[in-house]
Amino acid sequence: MKKILVLLILVLIFVVSATAVDFGFFNAKPHIIDVQVTPLKVRPGIPLEINVKVKSNNEVDSAYATFNFEDGSDTMRMIRTYSNNNIEEFSSVWLTHDTLDKKWYTTDIVITDKNGRVAEKTVEWQDPVVSHNWSELDGTGFCIVSFSQTSCPDGYTSLGTNHRLLRADSSDIGGTGGVRTHSHIVNGTTSLSIPYVSDDQGTGAHNAMDTEHYHTITNVPTNTTTSMPDYYHLNICCRD
Repeated sequence: MKKILVLLILVLIFVVSATAVDFGFFNAKPHIIDVQVTPLKVRPGIPLEINVKVKSNNEVDSAYATFNFEDGSDTMRMIRTYSNNNIEEFSSVWLTHDTLDKKWYTTDIVITDKNGRVAEKTVEWQDPVVSHNWSELDGTGFCIVSFSQTSCPDGYTSLGTNHRLLRADSSDIGGTGGVRTHSHIVNGTTSLSIPYVSDDQGTGAHNAMDTEHYHTITNVPTNTTTSMPDYYHLNICCRD
């Protein structure tokens, strides 16, 4: 009886296992868990890095990333950087080229396991404009400096007459340094004038000693100069 029971259990296990395989429970295709694009915005000449995390019941056989650009594409084999407990990670770095300003592009990722099952995913990244328009800049307290713009864009307020002042350095970011005023010290000689007493031994005329005297200072001219170095007139606008 026990032998029959054991035999039935083994048959049941075999049937369940075969069914699981038929339905792909142990042969499921790879699953792309996450894709990281760094940086999200690049310009020609800047490296673009793609990192992919994959879960697969079977070891991944190959991973490719196809970087699409104007009138073409580059396909690169991704390098495995991590593998543990059915989790694998792959990375690829591409030097951006042949892209246009302010346009979105795509990278196609294809993961294939040892059984030939495939997982695919497409991610986007952008080539931004080389220099943003003022209207695209945001952030309270953020300031922009212009050598030529005479007025501030919408949402920005000029620091007013402050931008005409000479900038003085400070040891603290956001702090101020220097002073707006200075003083002069005049050095010179003085003369003393007092009444005198004759050395006539009292036989001649003499003057009595006066208790008051005064000092005069010789006029010493001071030079006029400036300590202001070469400078630009700037227009500084800060976000409202």
